[in-house]
Amino acid sequence: MDVKRILRGPWVWIVIAVLGVLIAFQFLATNGGYEEIDTSEMYEYIREGEVDEITFVDGDQEIRATLAVPDDAAEGAEGRQVLAYWVQGQQRELLLATQEGVDAGEISKSNSENPRPSFFGSMLATLIPFALIILLFLFLMNQVQGGGGRVMQFSKSKAKLITKDMPQTSFADVAGAVEAIEELGEIKEFLAEPA
Repeated sequence: MDVKRILRGPWVWIVIAVLGVLIAFQFLATNGGYEEIDTSEMYEYIREGEVDEITFVDGDQEIRATLAVPDDAAEGAEGRQVLAYWVQGQQRELLLATQEGVDAGEISKSNSENPRPSFFGSMLATLIPFALIILLFLFLMNQVQGGGGRVMQFSKSKAKLITKDMPQTSFADVAGAVEAIEELGEIKEFLAEPA
């Protein structure tokens, strides 16, 4: 493979741009003002009654909690907002501890969310693979036709049309035409009766 040709093409830069956008989204995505903590630390806050409000988000397996304001805090201070993640199997224990806190009056609000993608998001997730397949097909068709941006342009044939100015040559104009006509006659007779 010719490395210079690959580096000059647009595909390398497209891949680099897509990777850059994905990395930017990974690092720039905010937690909505929540501080991320360990799940064990969140569990301890729930058991010790330090949580005021808690929300379980099923799709992302997140626990968002607002901790109770300490007694020695200034008036009007808000509780610390924390975020933790759980793995399969931990949610039962966390929900039981939360329910105990709600029953004891330590947790004022408990909620569960099961986010659903929007109609627009689900349509994009459905249509993007088709668009990629169509673009790949058009790219391959362009490569098969020799490049140059001639994708699907069948009507622009490079065949030359006969004009009045072109010479009109026939068998009579060619030397040895009589012998050629006799040979063609013999071939025709043989094909008519091969035996």
